[in-house]
Amino acid sequence: MNRSGRRSTLKMVAEKAGVGTTSVSRVLADHPDVSEEMRQRVLRAAEEVGYQVDLVARALRSGDSRTVGIMIGDLLNPFLAAIVSGASDHLRSNGYAVLLATSDGTPDEDLTAIRSLMQHRVSGLIVSVSDERPPALTSLLTSVDAPVVQLDRDLEVPGLGSVWADHAGGMQQVADHLVSQGHRRIGLIVGSEGSRPTRERVEGLRHGLRRLLGGSGEVLVRYGDMSEAWGYEASHSWLADDDRPTAFVCGGNQITVGFLRALSDVGLSMPDDVSLVACDDVSITQLFRPGITVVARDALAMGTAAAGMLVDKAGSRKVVLPTHLIVRGSTRAL
Repeated sequence: MNRSGRRSTLKMVAEKAGVGTTSVSRVLADHPDVSEEMRQRVLRAAEEVGYQVDLVARALRSGDSRTVGIMIGDLLNPFLAAIVSGASDHLRSNGYAVLLATSDGTPDEDLTAIRSLMQHRVSGLIVSVSDERPPALTSLLTSVDAPVVQLDRDLEVPGLGSVWADHAGGMQQVADHLVSQGHRRIGLIVGSEGSRPTRERVEGLRHGLRRLLGGSGEVLVRYGDMSEAWGYEASHSWLADDDRPTAFVCGGNQITVGFLRALSDVGLSMPDDVSLVACDDVSITQLFRPGITVVARDALAMGTAAAGMLVDKAGSRKVVLPTHLIVRGSTRAL
């Protein structure tokens, strides 16, 4: 409804945009023979006058709902929330609505969330699943009659678009940094082996140490999930052990929060007792004192790239975005 209490009409949109009602209809019906300048002008005018597009009716007419479903594990994870923000901004600016579903980071709920989005006949899907391995997930995504873009996953499903981060490259930067400081024994706390970032981080760090130290370096890995609870559980006994690694790497920002809780509980500090490198540059890594050294990736760019594939109808294109090490006070030389 507009401010006068009357439902906005095509005529009001046309007057605001300075075009005819036929042009407005063509834009709102996604007619291909419309210039980008015209489309943007009409969409801005529609938003300004509060015109409500009947998406259901438009979908029935065109077979395209102009709606994209986004499925992530946990909206409270600041990195995932930033990805959603980047994707949503790009989609909405191109005339798409967004439906969001979360799965609590469990394989069964991944399936439930994706099925729910499919029931809304979305025009495309952006998914970040918790585990790539379940056969039911592969079967479900193979059956989706719409483009699908996977976020940082490597599912064996033909035709998926992919937006990946260079986790292995980031971990080799970590190896360079920690080895230069004298660290030879590094603890790595990660999520599931059924997740591409976990596999890339483990192999990247191990490769980095082999490259620099031959067989004299050691990466000790604890696999779990991406939760704060797992970060705490994996860290607590390790930190309390006198034979603990001299440096730790947390493969996720929620894992980092759990590590910091455990560090406090056992009465240790960084970098005096242990060095720490985290993954993803979120608020806690910037504001904690000392600041936490991180492997950073651009969440907004990942979301925008995923949305762009759907908007551009780019099919099975793959994009690999860089990671880079930001050194702060949580790491020091031995």
